Parts: sequence; C-alpha cells; structure tokens
Amino acid sequence: MPYQRAHNAKQVAIVFSSLAIVGASLLVIGLLGSVNKVIAIPIGLPLMLIGLSSVVLYEIKLRETYRELSPKIPYLYLFMDMYLTAGLSASDALGKAADMLDDKVLKLLHRHLSAGFSHEEAVRRVFDGYRGMARVYVENLLRSSLYGAGGVSFIRDTLSHLLIEKEKEIEKVTQQLSMITEIYTVTGVFAPLTAIAALAALFVFGSGGIDPSLMAMLVLMISVGAMAAVATLARTVIDRVRV
Repeated sequence: MPYQRAHNAKQVAIVFSSLAIVGASLLVIGLLGSVNKVIAIPIGLPLMLIGLSSVVLYEIKLRETYRELSPKIPYLYLFMDMYLTAGLSASDALGKAADMLDDKVLKLLHRHLSAGFSHEEAVRRVFDGYRGMARVYVENLLRSSLYGAGGVSFIRDTLSHLLIEKEKEIEKVTQQLSMITEIYTVTGVFAPLTAIAALAALFVFGSGGIDPSLMAMLVLMISVGAMAAVATLARTVIDRVRV
C-alpha cells in the first residue's frame, strides 16, 4: 500500500475506533442507568457496530495488500542471493527480483530505495501499518544485503529455512486438497445421485404430499451451492502456496 494511502487509511481507522469507543461508552452508561436507555442504546449500539466493522475492514484490507507477497518470500531470497553473488548492489538486486516476481510492493520498495531513502525508511513507508512476517523477512533481507559475504551467507541460511518450511506447507496443502477432493466427491456426486434415486422413488411410489419438482429444485440448488463452496475452499488452500 503506498505510503500516503496507508496513512490516510490509518487516520480513517482511528476515527472509527473513536466512534466504537463512544458507542460502547454510551451503552455502558445506558445500562448503568446514568442516561436514559431509550436514548443511549439506539445511539450507542449503531456507533459501536459501525466503528468496530470499519476497523475490522481496515485490518482485512491492509493484509490483502501484502497477501500476494508472502508466498514469494523464498523466491525473493533466492533471486537476491543470485544477484548479490553476481556483484549487484542491494537496490539493483531488489529491482531485478521485483521485476522477476512482478510484485507491486517490492517494486514500490525499490523505487523508494532508488530515491535515496535508507532501507529502514523505505520499509517503514511501504509497510506502514503492517507488522506481518513478510515485512520482517524483507527488512532482514535488505539489512543483510549491506554486509557483503556475511550478508549473503545469512541470506542463504534463511533461504534454506524458508525452503524447508515451504516443503512442509506444500505437504500440508496436498493433504488438505485430498480431503477436499473427498468432500467434493460426496457433495457433487454421491449426494446428488442419492437424491435423484429418492426423487425417482417419489415419482414411482407416490410423493406422500411432497412436491417432487420442488424437491428436485432444492436438491439442485444445494448441490451447486455445496460444490461452489468446496471449490472456493480449494482455491483458498492452493493460493497459500501459489506464486
């Protein structure tokens, strides 16, 4: 998130946090009887809900900005190792790595470094308000890049650790996808077939007051909804290791 946008979003979040505090205070005062409940609750409850919802949305939006960077961190370390070993400066190496990974956060960071900012200031501006592990890894990477052979050694050690963790994550995702495949098979194949057999029996032996056409539409809607939910879950799991 560009520095100015992050700063503006933070100011908005602070305002809505204040609204949530005011709303909660009104609720407490109203429940304690210090103010008429008829006035305090209808005003305090909406203020608190709006404030809390806005803060949560801000946190979600902030994390989405950097979500695509997190799975690229091992590859970022790999490319930086290659370019630093080839003799490039930390800034130039980051620029080439950003182009290879096509990551907007890394490109913005490179522009800040090229503009003359120190790596601490560049990281602060680009990751303003964000405290996730991606920030820690990028900050450590830039700091170590300034220390020649010792820094490259640190990058390689960290890369080995990241690759091991990546392998474990891929194994976990593979297991989860196997379970999702089983769920998809049940919800998308066996459950609809069982429902079709039941509907056929209703047509043959009598519906007993149940409308078979309505039941068929209900089964179709449930099956499509369930398969869509499972497909969405599978995509979410795959996105954790996709670059």
